[in-house]
Amino acid sequence: MSKRRPTNMKSHLKCLNVILLRSILVALVSVVMAFTPWPSAALFASETGTDLLGTVDAIAKLHQLSPIFIDPDRRKGMSLQQRKATEIEARNQLQRVPLELLIPQIEKYSVASEKQVRSFESPREFVTRLSDVAMNGIITPPKLEVPAHGPVAFKAHSSHVGNIKTFRAPTERIFAVFDSAAYRDTRVLVKWYQPSSGRIVLFKQFEIAATDSNYIWIDNTRGYAAGEYRVEIYRVNQSLQLLSSGIYRIET
Repeated sequence: MSKRRPTNMKSHLKCLNVILLRSILVALVSVVMAFTPWPSAALFASETGTDLLGTVDAIAKLHQLSPIFIDPDRRKGMSLQQRKATEIEARNQLQRVPLELLIPQIEKYSVASEKQVRSFESPREFVTRLSDVAMNGIITPPKLEVPAHGPVAFKAHSSHVGNIKTFRAPTERIFAVFDSAAYRDTRVLVKWYQPSSGRIVLFKQFEIAATDSNYIWIDNTRGYAAGEYRVEIYRVNQSLQLLSSGIYRIET
């Protein structure tokens, strides 16, 4: 049995590698990618009292759930109740993964630094909120929050005035502009996604200028799929407060 364990663990971890690139949920799911050698994992368990077998079991279950989050075809035929149950199960399994494995992956994918996470009164509360933000609108309709500040506006050029609600698919670049005069921070977490497909276009922390207005953009490298897109700007604090949000559409 002891000879099989490393192989089983490595198998789960390698399978999770592809998922990492698709959403932060999967980045959290595959937290032990850098933790492949079994002796190192055993040492970690002995030093911290972590339930290693429970951790591996949680990762295995998350691996089973992850295709539902990244492949729209896997969600076909699922009722809303079934999708909500999948979200709940994913949250429950993430709670079983030690913070020592989650935090390095959160930092690796530029969501938050280890220093930031450990500075919070409850790092676990932050990770739980982060997973909620990441999963929101991916396999179930987005739960809308009221932003603390103004809306996000959209433009085809940073110098344009006004707010474009609809873009054509060939548009080369889309700018998301937000009023940051009342922001108390110069670092924000941006989630840019398409709820209908569950595709996350961008999920990353950015440093912004201490000015009245800031913007970020995405380039049309592979073409934009038709449909509605949402952009959400969060304060990087323990509660990940929603600062601004906006919606636009792509038409072919």
